[in-house]
Amino acid sequence: MYYKKTVNSLLKQTHQDFNVYSSLYQFNNIKYDRSGTALQSLQPYKAISSVLTNDVTYLQAGTGLVTRLDFPSVKTFFANQPSLILNAAF
Repeated sequence: MYYKKTVNSLLKQTHQDFNVYSSLYQFNNIKYDRSGTALQSLQPYKAISSVLTNDVTYLQAGTGLVTRLDFPSVKTFFANQPSLILNAAF
C-alpha cells in the first residue's frame, strides 16, 4: 500500500508491504462518512447535479463513487432518430 504522510511539515511518500497469505492483514471493508461535504445528499444509484458540487467531480475507489456524464443533446438526437444506434463515444 502506497501512501503519503507528513514528516517535518513535508509530505513523504512511503509504503507498507503486506503478506497476502497472513490472516493478520485481512481487509474487506471500507467505511465512509460524507456528511458535511458537497456529497452529503448522495444516495445509492441516484445522481446529484453538478450544481450541488460547484461543478466538481469526485471518484472514490472501493465505495462505488463514480462520475456520470449526461449529454442531453445526444439523448435528444437519438430520440429523434430511432433507427440510429450509438456504438462508441470518444
